[in-house]
Amino acid sequence: MKKVQRRFKIRGFTLKVEALDEVLSFLSRFQDAEDEALDLLIDELEKESRIQSTEWCLCCWRPNRRR
Repeated sequence: MKKVQRRFKIRGFTLKVEALDEVLSFLSRFQDAEDEALDLLIDELEKESRIQSTEWCLCCWRPNRRR
């Protein structure tokens, strides 16, 4: 559990208890490749986070208008 929290924190994420439980449940399906599964999961979360951030910026972006 500490290893999972530390790996997420290193990559810039803080997990709530419910999220940590979900991650641990997910990783239990990959006992022989837990580290690889964790890295892939965090990679996907980072990618999703960047996409959502970009979408938000584009939705909220307004060109500067000179008056």
